Amino acid sequence: MVRELTGDEFADLLGSAFDRKAIMEKRHTKSSIIYVFSDEQGKPAVLMNSCFEEGVLITLE
Repeated sequence: MVRELTGDEFADLLGSAFDRKAIMEKRHTKSSIIYVFSDEQGKPAVLMNSCFEEGVLITLE
């Protein structure tokens, strides 16, 4: 599932991932920072943002 997030949604989701210490990996590209973390069900998910304005959440099923 791919869904675009608003800036506020992105900040909330990223903050909650850090609160759970669930970040598994962090990658930097030229225009994005990509975080791999486990979601509430323990499934891996990828959170990617561009310039911290908007993000895309990809749930790996």
